[in-house]
Amino acid sequence: GNPQFNIDGNQILYAPDSDAGEASFLEKPDGDQMQENLINRLIDSIFQVAKVANLKDESFSGNSSGVAIKYKLLPMQNAAVNKERKFTQALREFYAIIFTLTEPQPKVEDLEFKFTRNLPVNLSDEADTASKLEGIVSKETQLSTLSIVDDPQAEIKKMTAEDKVKMKSAMLSSQTGYPKVGDNDGE
Repeated sequence: GNPQFNIDGNQILYAPDSDAGEASFLEKPDGDQMQENLINRLIDSIFQVAKVANLKDESFSGNSSGVAIKYKLLPMQNAAVNKERKFTQALREFYAIIFTLTEPQPKVEDLEFKFTRNLPVNLSDEADTASKLEGIVSKETQLSTLSIVDDPQAEIKKMTAEDKVKMKSAMLSSQTGYPKVGDNDGE
């Protein structure tokens, strides 16, 4: 009951031997490294929960291949696909209401919605892929692998028209170099 020895009340640590008693657990730790680790872990967790790629991450440096970057962006791509699906459904419902006011009524099922993501593409890789598909798949499928071709069918029509122009010019140039049939050069 002596107030001088009330250790709890006076916030005193009792160490009978001066060498044995350490109170290092009371020292404020140098928390810079611990704080940095915590911040980095929190940042990683935030991006992981949000399913968004951390574009400032060191792993996004210029050494990553296109396929590796696509895998890093996969959660974002999946979220975008879900948004597109919901947006398409909302647009179909919206147009169904609008079409009730028109005569004749178009079919909502005939509507197609195309969403284009603004992602960097490697045209060289796409061209290699398209050229490797030559003779394996249809021309339309081959052209659909190229991001610069919006409408493969329209592109095929353009290519056919260009081929016809080339054939006409080739026929004209070949005819000018030789005598025409029916010339009397032999007399």
